[in-house]
Amino acid sequence: MSLNIDEYCKTVGLSNIQIPRVKQIYAEYSQIFNQEIRDIFVSEQTTPENLRLYISLWFFTDSCLLEAKNFLSTDNYDIAILKKGVKHVQFSKVNFVFGQSAQNNSSFVLDMQVTDLIKAQFRASQNNCEKLLEIYKKHILTNITI
Repeated sequence: MSLNIDEYCKTVGLSNIQIPRVKQIYAEYSQIFNQEIRDIFVSEQTTPENLRLYISLWFFTDSCLLEAKNFLSTDNYDIAILKKGVKHVQFSKVNFVFGQSAQNNSSFVLDMQVTDLIKAQFRASQNNCEKLLEIYKKHILTNITI
């Protein structure tokens, strides 16, 4: 694997029992998709009790985004073309300043529209906010249509 899945998953609080599930999905996408997977993102949010709720697992290639919805319990996979197809991006954030370290109470939501019918939402909390900003710069900003 070219991605350091273990390291990233641990930064978002996934357990040693949950990480093999992420690797399984990575392996399955690698079997059905012929582009190199270049990045990973776990969409998640925290509860008022400061527990993380895991929503979706995302992988990025040079031209597509791959989503596994409710990835810890179901096999529900999407593939969408991203290359030069992002039409709209919206940011919503709390206690997170771009370019600064995230705090324990930081949250960041990025909504984007790829086509008239395809929309994606990425949610991040705590240290994962910085990863979402990195994903935006590497994979979304470079694919905004003008």
